[in-house]
Amino acid sequence: MNNHFMEMLPALSLCFLELTFLAVLIISMHSLRKVIGLTSYYMVVSFILVFAQLVNAADISLVYEFIDVQMNISSSLLLTTFMASLLITYTLDGPIAAQRLTVACVVVSGSFFLLNTISQTQTQWYGFMVDAEKRQFFFEFFEKIRINTAASLGAIVADLLVLPVVFQIFKNRNFGTYFSVVISFLLTQVVDTYVYSLISNYHSDQFWLKMNQLFVSRAFIIIWLSVIVTIYLRLNEYGKKDGEERNPMDFLRAILSTYSYGNLISQHSRDWEGRFALFVENSPDLIFLVNSKGYPTDVNKRLILRSGHPFHKLQETHMDDILLDIEGCPDKIFEDIIKNRMSFKEIWKATENSPEMRDFNFESIIKSTEDEYISIDFIASILYAGKTKLILLTGRETTARHQLTHQRDQLTNQVSHLQRLESVGRLAGGVAHDFNNLLHSIQGSLDSFDNKSDLNEKERIVGNIRYAVNRASDLTSKLLSFAKKGNFELKKLKIEDVLNSSWELFKPSCTTQIKIKLLNSPDPIYIRGDRTQLEQMILNLLINARDALEDVERAKITMRCELAYENTQGWEHAAENLIPSNYCCIRVKDNGSGIPEDVMEKVFEPFFTTKPVGKGTGMGLSMVFGTASSHNGWIHLESVVDKGTEFFIFLPLYNAPSQENITRYDMEIENVQTLHRPS
Repeated sequence: MNNHFMEMLPALSLCFLELTFLAVLIISMHSLRKVIGLTSYYMVVSFILVFAQLVNAADISLVYEFIDVQMNISSSLLLTTFMASLLITYTLDGPIAAQRLTVACVVVSGSFFLLNTISQTQTQWYGFMVDAEKRQFFFEFFEKIRINTAASLGAIVADLLVLPVVFQIFKNRNFGTYFSVVISFLLTQVVDTYVYSLISNYHSDQFWLKMNQLFVSRAFIIIWLSVIVTIYLRLNEYGKKDGEERNPMDFLRAILSTYSYGNLISQHSRDWEGRFALFVENSPDLIFLVNSKGYPTDVNKRLILRSGHPFHKLQETHMDDILLDIEGCPDKIFEDIIKNRMSFKEIWKATENSPEMRDFNFESIIKSTEDEYISIDFIASILYAGKTKLILLTGRETTARHQLTHQRDQLTNQVSHLQRLESVGRLAGGVAHDFNNLLHSIQGSLDSFDNKSDLNEKERIVGNIRYAVNRASDLTSKLLSFAKKGNFELKKLKIEDVLNSSWELFKPSCTTQIKIKLLNSPDPIYIRGDRTQLEQMILNLLINARDALEDVERAKITMRCELAYENTQGWEHAAENLIPSNYCCIRVKDNGSGIPEDVMEKVFEPFFTTKPVGKGTGMGLSMVFGTASSHNGWIHLESVVDKGTEFFIFLPLYNAPSQENITRYDMEIENVQTLHRPS
C-alpha cells in the first residue's frame, strides 16, 4: 500500500496543483471584476465547464487502488470549481449576481451541447464526409460529450438551487465561515452528484457504485477547495460586515418568480442599475462609498486610476488615513484645506445634520502612489443599502485650480513688493530731505548744547535731539515696514491709523507748494484688512495726485474717511442688497489736470501709464483696484479735465454682516459686473 501511494504521489500532486490553479484563477478574475468587468469572469468559469466536457470525453481518471476509488478528473475536479465560483459570487456580489453567473454558464454549456449534437449528427448523415475508420470513434466521442454536458447542466441548476440556501442557513446560525463553506459544499455535492450520475449513468448497472466513487473523490477535493474559498472571503472582510444575514428562502423565491410581473420590474431596475454603474465607473468624478466604520466598501474606476491605489488597499485603509492631515500633507499650496480638515466622524455627523442628510460640502487632500497630493472638493450624502447605513462621497479634483491660485498669489506678492519698492524710490527724495532737516536740527542742538550752562536749557536741547532722533527712527521704521515682503493677513484695523501712517510716509515727498489736508471721522471706524496693502493703496493714490499737480497753482490734496451714505458718489454701483451703513468710504481728491474720458477707460489696466519713461510702471492704479477687490470693496472714479480727480474707495466695516456678492468696476470704468465675495 505504501509503495502504491508513493507511486501515485506525483499524480496526486499534479491534481492538487491543477485544482489550486483553477481556484486561484477564478478568485483572481473575481477580484478584478471592477476593473475588467464581470463578463471576463463569467467567460473564465464557462470555459472551465466546457473544457471539463472535453476532458471527460477522453475518460481521464485517477485510481486510488489503496482505497478502491476511481476519480474522474472532469466531474470530480473541474466541475467542482463551479461550486466555488457560485458561492464566492453569491456571498460577495449577492443573489442576483449568482443567478447571472449560472445563466451565463447554462447558456455557454447549452450552446456547446447543441453544437456537439449537430456535429455528432453530421458524422452519420449522408452528404457529410468523415474518415470511415474514425466515423464510429467520433460518434462515440461526441456522444460522451453530449451526455456529460447534459449532466453538467443538471448539476449546475442543482447547485444554484441548493448551495446558496444551505450556506445561508448555516451562516445565519452563526457557524464559522469555513464550517459553513465546507458543510454547504458537502451537502450540495450530495444533490449535485446524484443529479450528475442520474443523467450520465442512468443506463449503467453500476449507477450506485459510480455515484459513491464520485462522492468520495469529491469529498477530498472539497476540503481543500473550502480552505481556498474561506481565505478569499476573509480577505474581503466577509463575516465582519453588517447586512450579511439574508433569508435563505428569498433566493428561491427570486428564482421561481423569474417571469412574474414583479420580477420584470426588478429586471427593469437591474437594467437601470447597470446603466448607473456604467455611468459611475466612467464618471470623471472621484467616488467613495464608505461604511459607518470609516472603511470604503466601493470606489469607482476613476479614483483607482487617479490615485494609483488598488481597490483592496483602499478597502483596508480608514478614511482618516486616506484624507490627509497636516502631517500627511506639508505642501503650502493646500494649507487652507489642511487647516479646515475634518475627521471622518465629523464628516459623518455633519452630513447627518445637513438637510435631508445630503449635499454636505467639504474639501480634502489624498495622496497618490506617485507621492502627488490631490485636492478634491467632495459632496457627501447618507445612503441606505438595505439596513446598512453608508456615506457616498462624490468629489471633483481641484488640484490644478489650487496650484494656479498659489502661483497667482506668488506673482501678486512679487508685483506688489516691486510696486512698493517703486513707491519707496519715488518717495526717496522727500525722505532724504526730511532726514537732512532732522540731521541739521540735531547738529544745531549739539552746537548750542556746548554753549549753554543752564541745566534747564540743556535738558530742553536734549529733548529736541531726542524728538529728532525718534522722528527719524519712526520714519525709517515706516519705510522698512512698507517695503518688506509679507503674506496677505487680515486683521482688525482702525482706518484712522492706516491713513495717518500713509500720510506720514507721503508728506516728505510733497513740495511746499502743495497744500495737503487730512480729515478723519470724529468716530473711530474699524475695518478688516491687510495693513501693508491698504497703506500701499492709499500711498499710490496720493502719489498720483501729487504727480497730477505739477505746474498747478494753489495745488491741493484732500484725503478723508467717512461712513458711506446712499447719496455718496459711487454707491449707485453697489449690489442691491448692500446697506450703506455697513461700509466706509475713503476719498482722495486733487485739483490737478484731470483724466480725459478716453484714458479713464484704461487707468486700471496693468502697465498702462501716461507718464514719461522712468517715471511710472503703470501698476499703481492696477494695484489699487486689486487691493480694493481683495478686501471685498470697489473703487469709483470721478474726474474732469483741468479741474481735478477724486477716487472713492468703498470698504466693508469690521462688524458688517457677510454679503453673497459685491459690485465693483471692471477694467472699463462704465462696465459694472457682479462678483462672488472672496472667502
